[in-house]
Amino acid sequence: MVFPLLYPKSLKLKKLILKGHLLKAQKLIESDMSLLKYLLEFVGSDDTKLSSNSIYLLTKIFLKHKMNHKKLLPYIKKFLNSNTDEIVLNTLMCLKLLLKENPDYFKYVEREIYEINKKSVNVLIREHTWELIRSYGDVKKIGDVKPQRSTLYEKLIKLKESIKQQTLIKKLLDLGESLLNLSPVKKLIISVEKIESSIKKEDLKGTLKLIEKGKLEELSPLNVAYCFSVLTNLDKEEMEKYIDNVFKLIFSDNEIIRNTALHTIYEITKKYPDLIYKRIDILRNYCRKYGRNTLIEEIFQELSKII
Repeated sequence: MVFPLLYPKSLKLKKLILKGHLLKAQKLIESDMSLLKYLLEFVGSDDTKLSSNSIYLLTKIFLKHKMNHKKLLPYIKKFLNSNTDEIVLNTLMCLKLLLKENPDYFKYVEREIYEINKKSVNVLIREHTWELIRSYGDVKKIGDVKPQRSTLYEKLIKLKESIKQQTLIKKLLDLGESLLNLSPVKKLIISVEKIESSIKKEDLKGTLKLIEKGKLEELSPLNVAYCFSVLTNLDKEEMEKYIDNVFKLIFSDNEIIRNTALHTIYEITKKYPDLIYKRIDILRNYCRKYGRNTLIEEIFQELSKII
């Protein structure tokens, strides 16, 4: 057994990982690869933050240095069976990185992914498992509603695909599809009038005006989520008017609003990464205040593509 206390660098490494300073931790290991043995010990820790961040860091190092990726699978498989959402979420992020290099590895964790997708009630986890199933799995294994599609369902699909409606309704339907595993729904309590009525342009303008004036924190978290849902369809020039006020809300005292704003920034990063990169110092300030999390790592991962 390794005794980290006898090795000062291991203490520094552990501190960096616990604080979420994963880039610094990675550089420390790369300056002395013998530290990998301590990272492997941290992966097995009972401390959720330490083990969760360590598996992500271990995956990044194995991929970057083209080490034997297959050695990661036992850790990935074990953590996918965890009862802690934070560990499962970080492990799913690791798995996504791993599968980009080794798509065939999906078969080793297939059972776990379908099980998580079936039972988890965490929205972010469900989004990731659904994405993995669509990319590497077989959606037929969890049901198919095409034969049972009703007229109302067809109206929902048309509404979802409408250019005017690619805001909140699209997000709700995408999420609903993943939560329901495409299984038939016995009862859908929603009126035809509500489905056929569209979100008026005037309503969207009013929503955007709220974002522009920076008054979103006066609203409920659900209304903030609605306001942000309209942003992803804006062009780059329009986005410039609102982006700074979105960034302000990642420092909100309300954790739900803070996370909603961060998720919105991630979505914008995928479309306009240069807008986010210009404000990377704000993200660094966020990390200093709240530490790094999976979503921040995803944002930095997207930004790394343009550097």
